[in-house]
Amino acid sequence: MHVVKFFLVCFVVVARMNAAGDKLVVPGDYASIQAAIEAVGPGGIIEVGPGIYEENLVIRRGIELRGAGSDSTIVRNVSNRGKLLRVIDTAGVHVSGFTFQHSDTASLPPNRTLFPDAIEIINSGVEIHSCGVGPSAGCGITIDQKSQCSVVECLFEGNSQSGIFVRGEGTKATLQRNRCINNQYGGISITKGAQAVAEENICLNNGEWGARILDKGASIILKNNTFSLNRGPGITIEKWAHGIVEGNVSSENDANGIIFKLGANGSVLGNTVEKNARHGIAVQSLAAAVEVSNNTCNENRRNGIGVFLGAGGDVTGNTCRGNGWNGIAVGGWFTNPVVRDNECSENARHGVLFERSARGKAEGNVCRGNKLHGILVVDEDTQPDIGHNVCEDNGGEGIAREDGVPVSRQNQIDDEEIGYALAAEYFDKLEKMARLLRQHKCRYSAGAWQLGHFYRGLKTGYGDITPDNREAFASLIERWKKAYPESVTPLITQAEVHVAYGWDARGGDSAHTVTDEGWATFYKELGIARDYLLEAEALNGNDPNLYNLLLNVCNCLDCSASELQAIFDKGIAIDLGYFPLYYTKAWYLTRRWGGRRGELERFAEKAFALTQEMYGYTMYALIASSIAIRMGAEDFMRKYSFDWEKIDKGCMALIEAFPDFNYYLNQHCLMACVNGDQQKAQKLFDKIGGNMDDDVWRNRSEFRKWRQWASGNTLAARQELADKAPHSSLESSTIAALREKLALLFENISWAERAMICALLFFVIAFFLFAVSKKRQSQALLKSRSTDDNKEDDKTTI
Repeated sequence: MHVVKFFLVCFVVVARMNAAGDKLVVPGDYASIQAAIEAVGPGGIIEVGPGIYEENLVIRRGIELRGAGSDSTIVRNVSNRGKLLRVIDTAGVHVSGFTFQHSDTASLPPNRTLFPDAIEIINSGVEIHSCGVGPSAGCGITIDQKSQCSVVECLFEGNSQSGIFVRGEGTKATLQRNRCINNQYGGISITKGAQAVAEENICLNNGEWGARILDKGASIILKNNTFSLNRGPGITIEKWAHGIVEGNVSSENDANGIIFKLGANGSVLGNTVEKNARHGIAVQSLAAAVEVSNNTCNENRRNGIGVFLGAGGDVTGNTCRGNGWNGIAVGGWFTNPVVRDNECSENARHGVLFERSARGKAEGNVCRGNKLHGILVVDEDTQPDIGHNVCEDNGGEGIAREDGVPVSRQNQIDDEEIGYALAAEYFDKLEKMARLLRQHKCRYSAGAWQLGHFYRGLKTGYGDITPDNREAFASLIERWKKAYPESVTPLITQAEVHVAYGWDARGGDSAHTVTDEGWATFYKELGIARDYLLEAEALNGNDPNLYNLLLNVCNCLDCSASELQAIFDKGIAIDLGYFPLYYTKAWYLTRRWGGRRGELERFAEKAFALTQEMYGYTMYALIASSIAIRMGAEDFMRKYSFDWEKIDKGCMALIEAFPDFNYYLNQHCLMACVNGDQQKAQKLFDKIGGNMDDDVWRNRSEFRKWRQWASGNTLAARQELADKAPHSSLESSTIAALREKLALLFENISWAERAMICALLFFVIAFFLFAVSKKRQSQALLKSRSTDDNKEDDKTTI
């Protein structure tokens, strides 16, 4: 009997499994979708009726999952339960007619560490059709680990990261007619060697980009898509990625319409790129060669097409009309494109512009109705080959040449691109850049020294070639040294990296918090850095940044004042105006580094006198303000007393020289506050408006507090700052002058004389205290006797 029952049960199970291989219904056959997934056989179909299913689904074999429609069949759960649909290690999966969403995204903190996706495809072959995905706590869908996936006619909306994310070597995706809207990062992201074809998709109003393709091996074919109103670029292809961008519309994005950068390559063909907040199409990367042909680039806020930072390639047959700057602009060292057969008309500046030492060729272009020149060649050392072009009815000349900006003031260095060039081992280009930066003492148009940014890019590295990967980074630098054995640049880069290693070990907290191991590593790494710098100096000490870094290292290694001064003198002998040297020395004269009272102020005065013909007031203002910004205004006010008149003049000169650089306006305002000039601070706050510079003010609350003090409208702010503001009374100025004289006296006498003065002061103070003590004892004795006499008199009276 038991045997019969067993076979009956087996028959029912087998029959049920055979049925499962065909079709199951939810609800009906099973109450939950996951139960049906586990029951259905390979190749089976699951039909899911309308409703909200609070589940997390996992598929591990090839099945078809059909919802009743994305508006009626919803898989939903809270984000801490994880991904809503996972397909793992299988093929032949078809999903359609669902919406997948996390139910709690509105309440999730933005600084969280967990970002579970709505859908994850791992090492699987999947087709997803007519689904809605989002909102979710992570990406809408992640396709990873050699998956082969097609996503068709789906809506990805309101996801916390990208709508569609495709990642990993061997992963391939076909994306057709999807909509990616209001995702916090981007619409489509392709990375880590993945490949994709994307056609007829719409990426609209995403938080950072429409489509982004990055990293070695990653590639995409983008055809006939629309990228609009994204709060970054419409399309960005970068970090060695490859892209064919054809027939797309990229419009009204908050950055570039289409940009290739950081070693990306490919082609941009027949796109419509309009009304973007920056350039329509930008190609900006050393040795990048991108074909830009037959595009329409109209009414972009900057250039219709821009080729910069050493890029090449052909720019042919494009129409660039009504752009806010130029039709086509070419700029930067080593930039060398062919600009041919383009129509550039009615642009707010020029039809075609060559600037900032660019090369290249222009021929067969038609430039009409531009507000200024048809073609302009401007700036020192800009040398394109200008062939036959048609330049008519422009506001200026057909073809014009102007002096423009000297090489020393041309913006040439982008930190990230320098790191990329190092990782790509473009040692020859880096050597030429370093030579030009030193030769021309190059500063940005906003005033910063480009050599420092050049080394910042080198010591940061790029991609997998960074100082964090010590062995690979060191090996790359050794290859550079072998290729250029007489160069100081790789040696200085090595020193920069070892300084960073030392500070990582020490940490940035107070000295008493550093462990013995931290100190040992700190001194070891800085010792290695010093050795590299001395080796570089022996080769050719013509780099002011070498001495800036050596000054930094030797101060930390407790070198003597005379040694530090010698290093500083060598640096300014190369470039008297190299401000990083002045800043490094000034910082180490602050009291937290053991500087004596008045020493920092005297150094600023000496720097003012030393550079008066070239910089003068601006140098004085830069020293004072840089220390105030780093220390914080109130700490600076309590400890230091600079000449406000000189700071004021220097700040005004900086603003006049760099009127478009908001930093200097904010800097001037802060220093007016620090020096108690309420009227001037108020005027400067009015000019700043809402354009607070985060690099000047520590936070927005400090900015508001000082603005209230300057306006005099808030009693609490005035009272709070009055206690901390510099005093202007005769008494405080007299004390300050006395302190200055005493500090000057101590600076100009020997250590033996200082010791004698201290001993004398100690003797005087000790004698004074002894006399006070004896006087108090006499007074106490007299009081005691007087008290006894009174008592005796009382007794007698009694």
